[in-house]
Amino acid sequence: MTIAFYQSSPQHLYGGQLDLLRYLEACNRTLMDPVVVAPGEGPFVERCREIGVPVVLLGEWIRMWGVH
Repeated sequence: MTIAFYQSSPQHLYGGQLDLLRYLEACNRTLMDPVVVAPGEGPFVERCREIGVPVVLLGEWIRMWGVH
């Protein structure tokens, strides 16, 4: 099952971002396929990609799902 995690501040690596990264590193990927949705690039997005978590930028997400 794919589960999307939205991070509104990808330009930072502080408490909330670090907690989510730790969770994404530790989660059982046989039970879920995490994907991070963010409004833009930044250190958080780079780190997600480094640990193998797919990232969709908000503009891509809107085009993918046809949200207007």
